[in-house]
Amino acid sequence: MAALVLVESWAALTIIATVDQIAGAAGWAAWGALVVRVEGRSPGPVPAKLRTFGNLGVILGTVVPGWC
Repeated sequence: MAALVLVESWAALTIIATVDQIAGAAGWAAWGALVVRVEGRSPGPVPAKLRTFGNLGVILGTVVPGWC
């Protein structure tokens, strides 16, 4: 994503956006495999808990600086 500030042509934008999307998809695939490996065959509520902690981090990351 940081490379997008250097874009000066459509070709560069296409290449950087494509690489970014491929990396993002690979990250989500690896995340799912990791959850299954850690929790076993039935990961159950683990993805929901991880999403909750991620959302909590976003909330605290926006509210706390707003109060300071």
